[in-house]
Amino acid sequence: MPVFGGIGVITVGGIIVGITTAATFFNNEGTPGQIPTGDNEFFTIIKTANPVNLQNNNADRGAEITFTINLKAKVDLSSISLTDEINVNGKYDQFKIDKDINDNPVSPPCQNSPNPPPIELEKGKSWNCQFKINIKNGAHNFKDSIVTNLASVKATPEGSSQKADSASAFITIGNPEVSDPTGWPTCGQITQGPLEGGTHSDPLYGSAFDIDNGEGTRIYATHSGVVFAATVDHTGALYVAIKGKNYITYYVHLKYWDNSIKVGTHVTAGTLIGGMGKTGFYAVTNHLHYMFYDSNNQPLTSKVEINDLVPPYNLFDNVPSSWGPCP
Repeated sequence: MPVFGGIGVITVGGIIVGITTAATFFNNEGTPGQIPTGDNEFFTIIKTANPVNLQNNNADRGAEITFTINLKAKVDLSSISLTDEINVNGKYDQFKIDKDINDNPVSPPCQNSPNPPPIELEKGKSWNCQFKINIKNGAHNFKDSIVTNLASVKATPEGSSQKADSASAFITIGNPEVSDPTGWPTCGQITQGPLEGGTHSDPLYGSAFDIDNGEGTRIYATHSGVVFAATVDHTGALYVAIKGKNYITYYVHLKYWDNSIKVGTHVTAGTLIGGMGKTGFYAVTNHLHYMFYDSNNQPLTSKVEINDLVPPYNLFDNVPSSWGPCP
């Protein structure tokens, strides 16, 4: 089940930026579905940042980050509303940024610009805008942090009910506290391994383990990082994605996610993500689809690399949680 499937990777100035987009997936029964984040049948929203990497001394001297938002209508849209949220999570400080470089509110984005957000947008038309923020140590400390920018859209497509979607961009400053996954996120039986037959034969969604257990079985983050996504697809499948040092991990088919899990927040290894479920009307068994992508939103294609991220196992083993109790 790929959440980002590689098609959500945007290149800015030769640097790859992770943007949440849609990709096709299959659950452990092999039924097709979709996780639409940033791209859906009604519109596409893309959020980019430039630059995406800064050194700590850039924050000492002062630096600017430019954010770009692009909204494209696939059908006629009305009652459009946009919000924007910027969070900074670092070793020494955690805070929100509410104003751009011109002291305008970042939400709604570009409200005071020559091209403010539209209320309506015709099929095939696009709206875009840019704004800048200043990165400089002073009242807040940007050292060793991750800046997360989440753009959210609500719109009413012609002939349909309101649709909500979002997209994110990330900026790394210095060396923030992020790590690589290790151990098992939950306990239960491994019913499918990575890049094997069945529904894990396609590398787009096959870099994963399916772990079956009872409803509500606790699921934990296997590494420190920033919450990349916490949402539900059109089938009702809930999932959380966490961006770490070299990998992004995905936790799919959740019954719920914990109240502390919000896009842009920093989590540590062992943080409770939520409970196991069978959300999504195609899923018939309670299970966790635990998947690995690299930091550039590309699926892992090496079974050896994937297996190095978990303890030794055999298919159909019952594995213990490495990070907390499972009841």
